[in-house]
Amino acid sequence: MLLLKIQKAKVVFPDRKKYKIDYSDTIMDLVCKLLERDKSKRLGNKDDFAEILSHPCFKNIDIAKLEKGEVTPPFKPSVNQKDLSKYFNVQESEKAMQDTYIPRDN
Repeated sequence: MLLLKIQKAKVVFPDRKKYKIDYSDTIMDLVCKLLERDKSKRLGNKDDFAEILSHPCFKNIDIAKLEKGEVTPPFKPSVNQKDLSKYFNVQESEKAMQDTYIPRDN
């Protein structure tokens, strides 16, 4: 089922206002280009990672500083073992393992 979804399903982004999620059109464009099914059209196919890094999404990132570890991350999760599970779904029930669907308005 998962393979079929990868091959056929349309990329759907959650409604920004309804779910109070802040993401840009530039991020949506990057994701869609990275998930392009036709490998010959996929971002990075022609010029590897340089093509990906030339996407407008990365225009404000100093790649040289990033490679040297000189960029402060916008979010740094707590790595305390006690708190670590809050970043992951750790439920092992069958229901928790099912696909997550974003409800659509009719």
